[in-house]
Amino acid sequence: MKILDLLKRESIVLDSDADNIYSAIKQAVAIMDASGNIDNIKEYEKGVFVREGISTTGVGNHIAIPHCQSDAVNAPGLVAMKLKGEVEWDSLDGEPVRLVFLIAAPNTKDNVHVDVLAKLSRMLMHEEFCEELIAADSVDKFIEVIDKYDVEEEEEPQKKTEEGDLILAVTSCPTGVSHTYMGKEALEEAAEKLGVQIKVQTNGSGGAKNILTKDEIARAKTIIVAADAFVDMDPFNGKPVIQCAVAKAINQPEALIKAALSGDAPIHKTSGSDMFQVSDGEGKAHELYKHLMSGISHMVPFVVAGGILLAIAYLIDGICGAPKDGATIDGVAYAFGSVNIAARVFRELGATFGLGLMLPVLGGFIAYSIAGKPGLVSGFVGAFSATKGTYSLLYYMTVATQGVGSEDAIMLAGSSSGFIGAIFAGFIAGYFTRFLLKKMDGVPRTVEGIRDMLLIPFISTAFVGACMFLLNVPFGFINIGLSAGLMVLKEANLVLLLGALVAGLMAIDMGGPINKATHFFVLGLVTAALEPGATSEMQTIAFQLMAANLLGMMVAPIGISFATWVFPQKFTRAERVPALANCFIGCCGITEPSIPYVAASPFVFWASCITGSAVGGLLCVLFGMEAIAPEGGTISFIVMGASCWKGILATFIGAVVNCILIGLLRRDADPKLADLGKWKGIPIGRKYGSSKK
Repeated sequence: MKILDLLKRESIVLDSDADNIYSAIKQAVAIMDASGNIDNIKEYEKGVFVREGISTTGVGNHIAIPHCQSDAVNAPGLVAMKLKGEVEWDSLDGEPVRLVFLIAAPNTKDNVHVDVLAKLSRMLMHEEFCEELIAADSVDKFIEVIDKYDVEEEEEPQKKTEEGDLILAVTSCPTGVSHTYMGKEALEEAAEKLGVQIKVQTNGSGGAKNILTKDEIARAKTIIVAADAFVDMDPFNGKPVIQCAVAKAINQPEALIKAALSGDAPIHKTSGSDMFQVSDGEGKAHELYKHLMSGISHMVPFVVAGGILLAIAYLIDGICGAPKDGATIDGVAYAFGSVNIAARVFRELGATFGLGLMLPVLGGFIAYSIAGKPGLVSGFVGAFSATKGTYSLLYYMTVATQGVGSEDAIMLAGSSSGFIGAIFAGFIAGYFTRFLLKKMDGVPRTVEGIRDMLLIPFISTAFVGACMFLLNVPFGFINIGLSAGLMVLKEANLVLLLGALVAGLMAIDMGGPINKATHFFVLGLVTAALEPGATSEMQTIAFQLMAANLLGMMVAPIGISFATWVFPQKFTRAERVPALANCFIGCCGITEPSIPYVAASPFVFWASCITGSAVGGLLCVLFGMEAIAPEGGTISFIVMGASCWKGILATFIGAVVNCILIGLLRRDADPKLADLGKWKGIPIGRKYGSSKK
């Protein structure tokens, strides 16, 4: 198969007017959709942007290769798009991009297309090939250049190495499509230039190729692991290993090989973890954040599913007219959301099982991120103990002195350490397990099975359990204090301001650390409000703040979309094209479509989005809107039943405020780039050329 078998003539565009990464990818995805290679454009487009967020696809030589392997792809395909101007892409060589190749790869066992895409990636490493493509002034000439360089290659045989100094390398990227093979090509070219013998294993989407043998690993002077994805490091135990991102292999291959020849690479010691994660240039704070995000990413599906199921339980009781303060049936008290049998089933499934598992999953996968599989057991158990107020030294002492039915014992039983405790449990489990793995490294093979199946799980779980038995005391009191503080705010009528603050913070970094920290702070309040001892007032405050939190995710993209329609003269045509899709995505609670606009005019969009979100959050609490499901945007509002109009109205008002501020603060776009039709927009704000953007 040749490259032109995947690149259709109609998928080559030589006059794109895209002027930023966002619009370039959107246009390329639209071309791919028109070619019939994808079934779900939104899912595929989201995958491309997610991949772009992992590391830049600007590979140098004025070329970018955005790509995605997805179930949304029905057949492998390519799009080639030459830009009229240049786009900053954060490329590996720091140069702007002139030519974009978009790759669509299906999630299938048949990976025949992978070799073709790998070939394209290798060809794009050659400067003369890229220059000829950029210089092509017609589709025919563009095809001619590709055909000229696309020579048939025999399947790459398993390479054999000769005696002498040998450098080994492994390249791998998240999708295993382009960067994997570009890293290999760059390393091999640099090795040839330096007269060094090298063998590179590629861990691509079609499986590992050119696999390193035990004999070669034993003879190797140094091993380079250039990877942004999973690599089994166990075979390299005791060997000098250089670990870095695959981008470094593409951008600095000679430096890597010279470092490998120097003999200064650190000796790799197998820690029992089966994961390699890039640590090149990574600070301790970023490492901790990465482990935390790993736990959160695994926890989110439990939160979403459990929250929506719980919201359905509330909806059922609301429709059936159950009292808000619950009811007593046959002498048994049932809280609102569990009065009717159907509601009770959904509440049990959502709150007890779904949300009940989220903290153990959070702690377990934080530990997994740090120590691999050996950390899972103690991470899960430790985080699960954080959900039990009865598991603490103070509770046992209180029961021993005052009895189980005492007021203090009941209070302590209903105050678990919650989110804070689960996070600490995950980190303690992960790092202690990593410590054990290092201390037990090198044990005889006869006892390795006992070490992994018995000793490490037992010792680490016992240690983490003992730590949490003590830590659940202060963390439990923190949650008690937080609940009391919220009640003080309510009595002082300051919950409105808290709602504005929560919604405003959600709009600061559009899905970044501040956004996530705020989101999970509110989720912690909701979790505490669902504890057996929580009061109805505490639940009301927590659910109202969750509604403000959801609103904060939606106002920015919706308000910007409104502004593109009301004030089209403020935007270029490329910025206006995705407005409808962005509005829909925003209604689903996804903030990220706002990022390109903020990047273009930071002050304007930060000021407008934060203010609009804060106004909406204040109104959300003022109207008394409540939400339980922490994701889903307007869907989460709708499942709350008749009160959903309150959240939708507050969101609309916040978006309108956002829209008006954009109109006032942003100057008009260059008329040529604006390319306005009949609707010229409301004349407001600064004109083009009057001041800096």
